[in-house]
Amino acid sequence: MEINWVEAWQISGIGFGLVFVILAILAVVTWLFSLLLNKKSSDNDQAEARKKE
Repeated sequence: MEINWVEAWQISGIGFGLVFVILAILAVVTWLFSLLLNKKSSDNDQAEARKKE
């Protein structure tokens, strides 16, 4: 049985790269979600401040 090292490196490289792409996408989605929550929180705080005045 002979191992085709070029194909092995190609498969492992694609898998390794895919993991980093997925992690980057998750990081961006998490960052955008936090921005959205901070904006909503800020809007709620401003609305409560207006009600107190």
